[in-house]
Amino acid sequence: IDLPEGAKATAVADHGQTTAVGTEGGTVTLFDLTHTRRPLTVVHDARRARAVWQVAFSPDGRRLATRGGDTVAVWDTADGSELTR
Repeated sequence: IDLPEGAKATAVADHGQTTAVGTEGGTVTLFDLTHTRRPLTVVHDARRARAVWQVAFSPDGRRLATRGGDTVAVWDTADGSELTR
């Protein structure tokens, strides 16, 4: 995998096929490890662009929690939509 510039946090889903990489620029890139050249989804907080320091998958891999600054968000890993903040 070519890590995004400014990578600060990583997590691998329990099924072992997806990894998330959080960056200092406030983005999270989801990589399908079976097709490492094509990111699945990129999610970011355009309003704040704070560094993402922690990322964690739900046990089924369908959700991703991210923490940047004082903000925690939960994302749908299929389409990158924000579910809650």
